[in-house]
Amino acid sequence: MPEVAPLILLAEDDRNIRETTSDLLTLFGFRVHTAATGREAGAVLERESVDLLITDLLMPDGDGRWLIERVRNDPRQNRLPVILLTAHADTTRNAAVARALATAYLAKPFDPDRLLELTMRCSLLGRDRLSPS
Repeated sequence: MPEVAPLILLAEDDRNIRETTSDLLTLFGFRVHTAATGREAGAVLERESVDLLITDLLMPDGDGRWLIERVRNDPRQNRLPVILLTAHADTTRNAAVARALATAYLAKPFDPDRLLELTMRCSLLGRDRLSPS
């Protein structure tokens, strides 16, 4: 029986970045759900079991920090790997806390090859968290 491709939730408010990133991940064999806000991503997490969350830091209606904290405080999801996307210039306390809670982070604009590398590594971590020990 063929293995099902990892499912990624991509939360990004910039439509162009969301669509091109989703297309890139799909091209490399990942299944992708997208969300334009933190709250929309939270709703997806309520109904779907994903292998990896990729989230922008600055989004309307629930930013990346809010979303990551929500995941980390949920016993069903607290081991979910998270890649945080953040602007180079964002050195705020909010960004520092979010980076500390994330599994990995990438500064925008990001290198697509680096995103794919992190996505492959982190999606496997997501699969491992669901496997019996």
